[in-house]
Amino acid sequence: MHVYFVNYHWFDNTSGIHPFHLANQLQDRGVRCTVLVPDRPETVTTFGEPKFAVETYQRSWLERIAQRLARPESGAIVHAWTPREIVRRPTLELASRLRAPYLVHLEDNERLLYLANRRAARKSGKASRRRSERLIHPLHWRRFLDRAAGVTCIVDSLLRFCPDHVPAEVFWPACEPEIFDLPATPNSTLRRSLGIPDDAFVLFYPGNVHLANIEDVSALYAAVRLLNEGGKSVWLLRTGTGGKEFAERLAAPPQVVELGHQPASAIPQYLGVADALVQPGRADAFNVYRFPCKLPMFLASGRPVVLPACNIGDHLADEENCLITTTGSAEELAGKVSRLIADPDLRRRLGNSGRAFARAHLRWEVAADRLLAFYERILSHHRSGERIPLEALRPRAEAAIFRAGPAHAIDGGVPLRH
Repeated sequence: MHVYFVNYHWFDNTSGIHPFHLANQLQDRGVRCTVLVPDRPETVTTFGEPKFAVETYQRSWLERIAQRLARPESGAIVHAWTPREIVRRPTLELASRLRAPYLVHLEDNERLLYLANRRAARKSGKASRRRSERLIHPLHWRRFLDRAAGVTCIVDSLLRFCPDHVPAEVFWPACEPEIFDLPATPNSTLRRSLGIPDDAFVLFYPGNVHLANIEDVSALYAAVRLLNEGGKSVWLLRTGTGGKEFAERLAAPPQVVELGHQPASAIPQYLGVADALVQPGRADAFNVYRFPCKLPMFLASGRPVVLPACNIGDHLADEENCLITTTGSAEELAGKVSRLIADPDLRRRLGNSGRAFARAHLRWEVAADRLLAFYERILSHHRSGERIPLEALRPRAEAAIFRAGPAHAIDGGVPLRH
C-alpha cells in the first residue's frame, strides 16, 4: 500500500499536524506514505523527524510520476486533506495517473468558511470574481465528495456532509506522547520570564484568531477582564496569529500576554505554564463541525479543561472529564474558571480524568489503526471492482469509542444527510 496525502497547506500550520503523525504511524506499520504540500516542503521538520517522503504537488512532480509509472501503481490511495480547491485538482489528476481511488478528509464546515470569507471580502470592498484556492469551490466540492471512494471525518458530526452512497470513517486527532508526561505543577520560572505574577491563576490558549472564531476568542478575553475586575488575578497566555489584525475587536485586557506565532515544538512548554485550559465557543455552525487540535493536548496535559457542549464535548462527561459550557458567554467562562480557582480538588480530579480519557482515545496509534483498517477495506473492494457495502463501513453511533451525543440541527446553510 502507498498512501498519498494531499494537504492544502505546508507543515508549519495546524493543518500539517494530522498528516505528519498519521504518515509516521503508517510507515511504522509497513505502509509507504508520501505527503504532498503546495510549497515549502522543508517545514516538515516542524513536528519532528519524518519517516515518509515529502513532495510538492507542482506540475513537474506530477510529470515525473507519469514518466516513472510504466503501469498504474498497485495498492495506491490518494487522500485529499479537505475538499478545498487547491487540493481537489491535484488529487483528481494524481488519482487518474495512478488509477487509484481517492478519499476526502473533512475537518471543518467548509461551506461556512467559504461564505464567511466571501462576506468579509464584500464588506471590505475587496470582493473579487476570482475565488481563493484555499477555500472550496462552491460547485465542484460537492461533486468531489460524491465521486470519492470514501470520506474520513475528524468528528462524527461531519458525517452529515458525506453523500449517502459514499463509505465514511471517523477518527479523532491526537497529541504527542510527551504531553502526557507534563508535570502537574506549573513552570513558575517560565511564568516569571513572561511577566506573570507568582500568585496569578494562568490560562493558556494556543490558536489563531480568524473570522470564524473571533467572537469565541473575544469572549475568552472578556472573561479574563471580568475575573480581574472581580478581584481574581487571572492571566491568559496566547500563541497564534490574528492578534494584531483583530486587536480592536478583541480588546485585550492587561492580563493577556500575546506571543504571536510560535513553533509547534514550543507549545508543550507553554502548556506547562497553565493552571487550567479553556476552549471558548458554543454549539454553532462552526464549532459543531470541528475538533480543535488543541483539545487532545489540553486533555492529555493533566490540567482541568473547560470546553463547549459540541464536537469532542459530546463524548465527555461534565464534572467528570471537564467542565462543559452551554452559552460560551464571557460570564459563563468566568464562572467556570472561578470554580476551578476555588476548588483545587476539582482541578486535580478533572485533570487526572481528562488525561485518562486522552490516553484511551486521543493517541496517534489509535487514529492510525482506525484509518489503516478503512484503507484496507477500501482497497479490497477497489481491486475486486465490487460496490462497497455501506453497512460494513459506515460508522455506527454505538461504536465503542464514541459515546452517544445529541444530533445538532445546525448546518450553516448546508444541506445535511438524513
